[in-house]
Amino acid sequence: DRVVEFMDDSILDTTLAFKAQVSSTDTVKYIYSISDQNRWISCTREDGPEGILLEEVIGDSIDAGIGTTSYLSRFIYRNKNGSVLTTPKNSTIYSVELVFFLDRGSELYRYNTSAVPGRNLFKL
Repeated sequence: DRVVEFMDDSILDTTLAFKAQVSSTDTVKYIYSISDQNRWISCTREDGPEGILLEEVIGDSIDAGIGTTSYLSRFIYRNKNGSVLTTPKNSTIYSVELVFFLDRGSELYRYNTSAVPGRNLFKL
């Protein structure tokens, strides 16, 4: 809700980095990461420890049984028209969608959620 800037050098499909207003004069950088190697989604606050938000996340894989089903957990950046941005920048990002797959034993579950930062809430 208090996003003031996306970090252009950290805008990737596996990373969401932004500065948030924490007081009238201070901002703090947050970094959300999807780790295929560790199978988790984590969050780090500037100069703080990494915290794990979700475990058993499938980062990027192809179903070994059929070989055609792809499971790709990622951040999707969209412009104000809802179109996916191929080269997202702070100035062009209107909303962010998180798509992720959780491994629950023999089943995979797909989830997605999206957010419109407060800076864009009423800009149409």
